[in-house]
Order: sequence, then C-alpha cells, then structure tokens
Amino acid sequence: MNIIRKRLAASEIAPVDQRYNSDCDCIQYTPDGGTTWIDAPQFDPRSSTAMARPPYPSDDPACDAAASIVANMKAGLDMAFAEISLVSTGASAVTAILTLLNFITGIGLLISLIADLVLDIVSIGVEAVDEAFTDDVYSQLLCIFLAHVESDGTFTADDFSAIQSEISSTFGDVSTVNIVAQGWLRFLGNVGLTNVASAKHVTGVCTSCDCDPVFIEAVSYGTLTDLGDGWWGVDATYLSGFGYGCNIQATEDGYIIDNYRNVTGYPIENCAIKIGCGGTIYEGAFPGTLLGQTTDFVGMSTEDGEGVSTFHVELHLCHRNC
Repeated sequence: MNIIRKRLAASEIAPVDQRYNSDCDCIQYTPDGGTTWIDAPQFDPRSSTAMARPPYPSDDPACDAAASIVANMKAGLDMAFAEISLVSTGASAVTAILTLLNFITGIGLLISLIADLVLDIVSIGVEAVDEAFTDDVYSQLLCIFLAHVESDGTFTADDFSAIQSEISSTFGDVSTVNIVAQGWLRFLGNVGLTNVASAKHVTGVCTSCDCDPVFIEAVSYGTLTDLGDGWWGVDATYLSGFGYGCNIQATEDGYIIDNYRNVTGYPIENCAIKIGCGGTIYEGAFPGTLLGQTTDFVGMSTEDGEGVSTFHVELHLCHRNC
C-alpha cells in the first residue's frame, strides 16, 4: 500500500547535495552534483554531536528531558492519527511530523524513515495504535527514557541503544507499542533526543518511576533501617556542635533523593543532599539550608541545643543514570 500520494521536492525538505541512503542507513554528500556520493556522518541529525543543542537549564534536567521526549512523541503520534483519519492518506501525516520536528536541522533528509513510521501506523490501523498508547504506556516510556538519560538531560549513543533494547524487552518485539515507538526513535537517534529535550522542554514529574535497588550505609553518625521499596528509615543521633542528625552515603553513584517524610514532625534546620550524578546537589523536597560539604552524602540535623532527643525521617532514593 503506497500511502505517500504527494511527492515532495528534495529542495523543500533537505539540501540537494545531501541524501539519506537506506542501504547504509547513513547520510551522504555529493561534491559533483550526484555523480559521487560520500558518507557524511557530520550531517546526520541523529548522531552528529556537532548538531546537538545545549541542554535546557532546569532543576531536574534528566526528568524534564524524559518528559519532553514523551510529550513530543505523543504530540507527533496524535497529529499523525488525526491526519490519517481525516484524509485517509499518510502524506499529510508525514508533513505534520516534519513540521513538528522542524527545529532539528536536517530532519528532512530522513523523510523516508518518517514515511516508514506512518506506513506502520496505517498498516496496523490508527484506532489500534491509538488504543495501544495508553497513559500507562506513556508513563512506562517516561521511566525508560529517565533510566537512560545523562544527568544534564542529554543522550549518548549507548543511552539510545539501551532505550531501544528496554522498549523491546518491556513491550515485546512484535507489539504495536514497540513497532511504533522504535519507528519514532529511528529518525531521531541520540542527538535527536537531546535536541527534542532541549528545544521542546516541559517540566516533568518522575516520582512514579520504579527505582533500582538502592544500598546506602551510615557514615559518621545516624542509624539506617531498610524499609523496602527504596525507602530508608533514618534515626538521628547526637553530634556535638551540630545537634541531632545523620550522615548517610550511597554505595554506588547515581542515586538521588526522590521523596522525603519527616515522621516525627520536628523541623530539620539544615539539609544537604549530594549523591552522585556528576556532583550535582539535589535539594528535592527537603526543607532547610543547603550545607557546604563536598562529598557525596545526605546530611540532616536539628539546631544544637534545642533539647530534642532524636528525630526519625524516611527517605526514598531512586537511581539515575549518570
């Protein structure tokens, strides 16, 4: 079934001296008007680091990047569904996706990959694809992107491969979600994901994502209790000059405080959070003033001399790819 009914001129969507070659899955350049074609990875918007935008500055770049990519994917698929349903052809759906992604330099070179995605949607059926991409599926995709994004909201080639692999293993190779999601990823690549996260930023909420097992240990002072499901109970002890507090450390890099419960209700005056992820300090939901220590740790204390015997708080830690 040929769903592209309007042939777009090459000059409308890409430089005339560049092309996508499906045989090598690569971008090529011609110096002589088309007689000779030379592989030109520097022009490939999927993988050329020279074409990557700087990360969008935010309080939680990794979560925001994952959320931005999911929001952009959902917007593109919804546009494709609407266009195909309206005119029963894929040409306008391809154009809609190209327009959505027109902030990516060189995306027009990959029009055939976008057309392949639209063909998959038409072949499976718009209604079936729409029904497959539920809110729960988009939530799962959010967590997959979150698990394989750098702490600054960018994506490496290894991150991209891990995302593809986890989507396949999560939903199944022949599932509608896998076929369509992989089709969407195929014309983006890791640099495309980075550029979507930068140019189409949205603020994400990632607290629902499952966490890898987290192992932490008491450092200096404080008592820890493994409460399960990523939660750790922390019972403070007294340290002269600081009050009652704790100092804990993750045994692996890449963990941040995801949630916090002050069970006793006593106000904690000071708070420092710095666990992995390139040394970034995450304040999360903690109250108080950030302390200035330089190691990877979580430290909390009450003010000295307040006459409080101890406090008990509970922390939820999540792994972030760093």
